[in-house]
Formats: sequence, structure tokens, C-alpha cells
Amino acid sequence: MAAETRIAASDETITYLSRERLIKLLGTEAAQLLVRAFGGARFCVPVPESAGARMLAETLHDGRAAEKLCVEFGGLRIVMPVRIVQVKARIRELARAGLGAPQIARELGTAERYVYRVLAEHLTQ
Repeated sequence: MAAETRIAASDETITYLSRERLIKLLGTEAAQLLVRAFGGARFCVPVPESAGARMLAETLHDGRAAEKLCVEFGGLRIVMPVRIVQVKARIRELARAGLGAPQIARELGTAERYVYRVLAEHLTQ
């Protein structure tokens, strides 16, 4: 499954990874760790069996996931998704679990106002 690429103004090839593609390649836990470390930024994927690949394995706490990413995209610059979980669904899930809007906002890194808006939308549907 190929990732979407484009040529930037500097003729640098940049590969965009969707969260779905990242989860399929690495698994949810490793994808979340990678996005927590590099989400929303351009990231140069190290080539397999390099010092960078070993550092990536430490970041992910998963050598196999790091190896998969390095084999698939080693040497390329990729743009990481900003987050792995779909925020609206997670907001509703945490609200059902009894968390209040301030706690949910802190947990997900969103504004309280956004949490209230999502919960209000859900009630009117």
C-alpha cells in the first residue's frame, strides 16, 4: 500500500502517512508513541540497522515496529499525523466513563470549549 507523496518547492519528496496506514504498519500502541514524539512534524525515517533505527526502537519500545517503519520508509521524510485517535469519538468515550470536560481536555490536549461543543453535538444527534 503506497503512501501519498508530493514534491515540495525545494524538490524534496515528502511522504504523508495517514493514521490508518501508520496503525496498520506499526500497531496502535507503537503508532501512538511515534505520533506523541513526532506528530504533525516532518520526520526523517532512519534506514534499517542504523543508530537512528536503534533510537527509534527505544522511542517506540518496540524493535519490530521500528524495523517495519525503517524498512518501509527508511531514508524518506514523512509527515506524521497529528494524532492517532479520532478525538470526537474519544471525547464521547471518556465522557461515558465519567470524566468531566476539564479532565478530558487535559487528557486529549484540546480546549475545554471544544470538548463541550463535541458533547453538545452528540446530544442533539
